[in-house]
Amino acid sequence: QRRFAAAPGQPFITTTFTNRLTGRDYFRPGGREFAFAVDGQRLSGLDFAFERTEIQIAADRAKATAYLGGDYLAVEVHLVAYRDHPVIRKWLVVTNCGERTVTLTDFEWEDVHLLVDTPATAEVWADYFTRREKSVAVTMDDCALLINDPAHAEGFILATEAPGPLKRLEAYASPARIAVGYNRDDETIFERILLPGENFRSHESFILFFAGAIPQEAVDGPYARFVADHLTACDVSLVPTITVNSWRPHEFNLSRDLLIEQMDVAADLGVDAYQVDAGWYDLMGDWNDDRQKFPNGLEEIADYARARGMRFGLWVALPTADERSQIAREHPEWIARDRRGLPNRHPIPGALTMCLASGYGDYIQDKLDAIISRYGVELLKLDLSAVRNLYEPGQYPGCYAEGHAHRTPRLSHWRIIERMFLINAALKAARPRCLIDLSYE
Repeated sequence: QRRFAAAPGQPFITTTFTNRLTGRDYFRPGGREFAFAVDGQRLSGLDFAFERTEIQIAADRAKATAYLGGDYLAVEVHLVAYRDHPVIRKWLVVTNCGERTVTLTDFEWEDVHLLVDTPATAEVWADYFTRREKSVAVTMDDCALLINDPAHAEGFILATEAPGPLKRLEAYASPARIAVGYNRDDETIFERILLPGENFRSHESFILFFAGAIPQEAVDGPYARFVADHLTACDVSLVPTITVNSWRPHEFNLSRDLLIEQMDVAADLGVDAYQVDAGWYDLMGDWNDDRQKFPNGLEEIADYARARGMRFGLWVALPTADERSQIAREHPEWIARDRRGLPNRHPIPGALTMCLASGYGDYIQDKLDAIISRYGVELLKLDLSAVRNLYEPGQYPGCYAEGHAHRTPRLSHWRIIERMFLINAALKAARPRCLIDLSYE
């Protein structure tokens, strides 16, 4: 249960935050509700005045929206509570009501002070709930932190729904403070430009309360149930029980005879799906089957997998093109570039990173749809990173090229990831039986 001060003309601020499983109020004074910088000027929930709320009640949840006014920005605070889950979910919408363009940075849509009891008895579980600390500030890695008080056998899970390179979580890096926001520390730093009249909707976060002496039971129980009921994107009934992927041990060394032989072995063992990984194509970016390896085309391999009772899967590197490919040669303006104007690269020799926030986004969406249709792909592994090079950290963050749908290199972080998820959504809508794995971002 989360209560707020909501007097007209005053800040909209949390006043109690109670674990209803135990009756203990975790709230401590000092939180700002939310915070961000506008053109370098720091603002928080304390700088906006409450105007009104809207309440919506449904069978399984209740939603409240608080509307706040400022000098030239308006903020909506969206909160959802669930009937069957001990969860409160939150996000912001920020609208530029002024006459000039503004830039948002250092964006945190959750900023509240919570303690079960005292700092002495609090512990934070990070690294996917495997490492115990007294305080944590994590960028890009964890999507959730578990805050436990073993003296009282209760606590909460703090989770973000922001995508990998953009997410940031904090628990007790400052006394009693927890925060959820965007990456402001490392490589893919968040930035969002708002034109007059334009708005920005943050990703969601949620806080889940638990009670019990074994914190892992909260992860395996109420946390897992909430994610399954409300956040799971795929139809789990379509997920194969056992999938074989060709990458290990064959890597790029694929051929028709090898895959036919391997598919026979897999089918005899009762495997549900066979996924052909890297090495099936002529050149990355063009994504035509390699007729030297597959003289009858890759359709023969896909048909054979289905004939043996297995679903067919395929690997494609979403942002990557070989520098010899037709697409890279004909559209060098679509290549992601570093601060020197040189192409962003991947450790695979000759591999370039294309910018999804350019015309390449339309091209690769159409190409992927054609690949799914042509080969009857039901498991699509979209590999390699679009916004940063995980193999060479710090080497190629974002895109500095001009003429793309990002006005600044830091804005490219958001735009590239935004387009990646739009491509994913379009493919899912058009090909609902195809499961898509975004293996990096």
